[in-house]
Amino acid sequence: MKRVVGHVFARLFHRQWNGAPHRTEQIPSENVIMQDRTKKRRRVKQTQSLTERLLASATLAKSRAQGMAPGHDRDLLLQKAREAEAAVALESWIRGPSSPR
Repeated sequence: MKRVVGHVFARLFHRQWNGAPHRTEQIPSENVIMQDRTKKRRRVKQTQSLTERLLASATLAKSRAQGMAPGHDRDLLLQKAREAEAAVALESWIRGPSSPR
């Protein structure tokens, strides 16, 4: 444990030992820290349900894969379609028959 703490301490104050400004001068001010905490996340209101969006992506992936020659890219599209369909099945299983959509 002492070795780890010593290593962290050495990294924090490395610049001070090499003639750079003291560590306390490099700490951001409280205003900068508070601005980072108050950034708002961009939220999007979905117009379609998750099931509809997953089924649409599966259908699109399958249609794109049909026009391609056999190969790695086609396999990736088909895998994406299978995963989307599995996610739809899993969601419907989790919701159960009595849950409203």
